[in-house]
Amino acid sequence: MAFRQVQQRLLDYERSGDPSRILGDDAVADAELLAEGIRPDAVGEFMPEERQFFDQACRAIGWLHYHRFNVSPGDAALVDLAKAAFFLSPVAEDPDLVPERMRTLIGPTAVVETRAGLAGSLLTRASETGDLALLNATIDILMLFIADTAHDRVERATMLSDLGIAFQVRHSLTGQFDDVMRAMDVGEPAVAAIPPDHPERARCLSDLSLAYGAWYRRSGLAEHGDRAIELGEASVAAASADDVDRPRFLSNLGHAYTARFERAKTVADVDRAAELLEQALVATPADHPQRAALFANLSSDYRARHAHTGSPEDRERAIAAAEQAVAAAPANHPERTRYLAVLDAARREAYVGGSAYVGGSAPKTTDRDERGPDTSAAFALLADAMRTSDPAPLNTAIELITARQPLPGLDHGWLPHRLTARTPSSAVPGMRRRAAAACPLRRGCDRGLCPRAHQPRRALLLLRGVFNVVNGEGRSAGVPLVRRGGVDIVSLNGDSAMGKDVTRAAADSLKRVHLELGGKAPAVVLDDADPVEVADVLRGAGFYNAGQDCGAASRVIVTAQFHDRVAEELVRAVSSLRVGAPADPGTEMGPLAHAAHAERVRGVLDRAAEARVSFLTGGGGADPGGCYVAPTVVTDAAQHSEIVQREVFGPVISVQRAADAEAAYTMANDVVCGLAASIFTRDIGQAMDAARRLRFGTVWINDHGVSASEMPWGGFKESGHGRERSVYSLEEFTELEHVMVKLPA
Repeated sequence: MAFRQVQQRLLDYERSGDPSRILGDDAVADAELLAEGIRPDAVGEFMPEERQFFDQACRAIGWLHYHRFNVSPGDAALVDLAKAAFFLSPVAEDPDLVPERMRTLIGPTAVVETRAGLAGSLLTRASETGDLALLNATIDILMLFIADTAHDRVERATMLSDLGIAFQVRHSLTGQFDDVMRAMDVGEPAVAAIPPDHPERARCLSDLSLAYGAWYRRSGLAEHGDRAIELGEASVAAASADDVDRPRFLSNLGHAYTARFERAKTVADVDRAAELLEQALVATPADHPQRAALFANLSSDYRARHAHTGSPEDRERAIAAAEQAVAAAPANHPERTRYLAVLDAARREAYVGGSAYVGGSAPKTTDRDERGPDTSAAFALLADAMRTSDPAPLNTAIELITARQPLPGLDHGWLPHRLTARTPSSAVPGMRRRAAAACPLRRGCDRGLCPRAHQPRRALLLLRGVFNVVNGEGRSAGVPLVRRGGVDIVSLNGDSAMGKDVTRAAADSLKRVHLELGGKAPAVVLDDADPVEVADVLRGAGFYNAGQDCGAASRVIVTAQFHDRVAEELVRAVSSLRVGAPADPGTEMGPLAHAAHAERVRGVLDRAAEARVSFLTGGGGADPGGCYVAPTVVTDAAQHSEIVQREVFGPVISVQRAADAEAAYTMANDVVCGLAASIFTRDIGQAMDAARRLRFGTVWINDHGVSASEMPWGGFKESGHGRERSVYSLEEFTELEHVMVKLPA
């Protein structure tokens, strides 16, 4: 259909006075077609033959968007409101064409100011929320505004600069570098058009500097980096001393120097970047929310300098700045996740050390302990995923809000909320501390940690004042923390007996208790599984960290006709484990956490031998001494024997014989714990049926022990309650609050 015919049909709809025609489906389709026909190019220019239809088209499209604004809630309504304001503004003073509500919104004379204000508000909202649909609509609106303000050179320049920022924001959301080029394309004419003495010139220069800096990181061309710095220096020079945006200009220039340092590795560039950020902090009020971002960027610069120079002073400056970033960010700050990640990165060097210092099994410096920073980063991101779902009130005179408030808590070995208390296990204490702390810290919960006496002291390196460590034995340090006021939740990682003790201690003040207790994980092997693959998986899943893992595979339940073959392959795999000192890179399994625990594990094995359990490999007789216990595989243990029922927490696997799959599921469930289990079979239907029937918090299929930070971790029965990791863990560390606001009449 020809452009003119579409335009004529829309005018006919409007002149009919029939709302069903004006706002009907045909009008919607035609208006959208017409909108495409009058869309300007990237710098807001219309084709000459299109311009003559613009004013008439505005009326029809404006009415359409105004109708949508009235009937659709949410951010989409803001888009329609802004588009209606734009399209109807040329006829704002005609009462027959524009409703009173819209004329009030637009104003009789300040049409341009209203347009700029609407576009600016929408750009800010889209940037803060990351709403891509809202951002795309804002870009469309800015392009239309630019086309309609060709007569005003300054107005056009500032709107071109806004459009450049919008393109950069979209690049940050989508990763499309075409938008960076678009930002540069619209930014250059903006800078060229604005007078040297205009107050908006500094902003335009700084915005364009950001675009060149982003493109320099992609292209690596020195001319782009130099242009970013040239524009940034010009923006700082153009800004007056009392310009409220001066700290932002300083920060943007710092970004340009940082980008060049990343490529050229010239220390003078990173020194200049840090100097500019320090100046920006001095110029930023103490209560300004932007201070947190400035501290975070300063930390990143010092960390980059430390990586280049190795200076301990740079490392300490990086940590101090990161701590200030976290401290300056409110609990609900949208960027708090990034600041925690910066702090995590700044602390990495402090976490790196010898395995003997870490304690426990084979080299954790290159094993799961080093995944802690990545784990906590994932949890911090998940914390941002928690959003309230506010109901629409039936009474329009009120507004209903639900909000999650942070709880102090205590970690007793783990203990959590706005003060959270926690006690970590001896399994992988570094990773577990970071994993459990990340979500509550992101949600604004201060935490106290009461580590066990034999654990490493690295928790003392964490953020003081927010993450607080209290050393001491459980009864002298942990119990008073559980009972004290100001602690709203207690999180424990330990055995079932300890969980019951902590629950009783917390009951006096009705504290919330989060428990991640013992496990006795079965691996159910069905007839169609590959015994070699099963053995290779269990070699790691049963003996990682010398079996000191609550999810370790400690029971292998095999159907009768397959039992001997699986046991044979498992002995083969386990016998090849290299046991030795944790510092030896060839070591696959190290000692137990401490001597008393090693004696306890040996005691379990001695009692099993007395009960005539068969030792296929390892056992007390093969114990190399000290805190070491040899990798052990036993069979012929009774279902209700100690070695089958109790968590050994050592390098011990029992292999049991089941009559069939049904009996295997029954034996797997016949323990008091229910933390984790696995099923090995080629039949996916049977595997899914088994997963439904096994009463465990995590069920792996054809694997065991693989963890994902975005998935929940916790158990059934005496393995505790509550979940760590994933978005579900956030509910553990917050209280749900209902707020009702009586609105003004």
